[in-house]
This record gives sequence, structure tokens and C-alpha cells, in this order.
Amino acid sequence: MNEKIAEILDGFKIADGIYKRELIDSAIELKDEISPYLVKVLENVLSNPEKYIENSDRIDHIYSIMLIGHFRESKAHNVILDLFSLPDEMSYKLF
Repeated sequence: MNEKIAEILDGFKIADGIYKRELIDSAIELKDEISPYLVKVLENVLSNPEKYIENSDRIDHIYSIMLIGHFRESKAHNVILDLFSLPDEMSYKLF
């Protein structure tokens, strides 16, 4: 992972009340390079949703879903379906 991608992903992690427009623009410029890492964020949520539920300030999965949708990244379809197939009480807390 290059330094710019690491910076973008790190900037998406914690909600601080500021919309990360510059980071989103940078992610869009690096679409092909960053997409696998965005999918990995979602896979991490799926493998341990409690970690994200317990830390409600963690929002990198929200930015990941938004960008993956914008990119129309088909490699993320299954993990997104699996995330939204979690029990309602989990998915409500995650999204």
C-alpha cells in the first residue's frame, strides 16, 4: 500500500464532524489502486462487526461503501450483501 492510500484510509477511520472531501477526491483519483483496500475494510467489518458497533466513531466502512458504489466496484457486491444481511440490530448500529 502506498503512502497516499494509507493516508486516505486513515483519514476515513474516525468521525470528527468534518466531511473528508479532499480525501474523497484523492480516493477517486486513485480508484483502481484504492478499491481493493475499500473492499478489505468492508470484509473487516463483516468478520468483526462488534468492533465497529462498540466504536461508533469508526466510520471508514461508510466512506468505503460510498466510494465503492461510486466506482461501481463489482468485486464488493457479495461483501455488501453479506453486511446488509447481518441481523437487523447489528446492521442498524453499523449503518
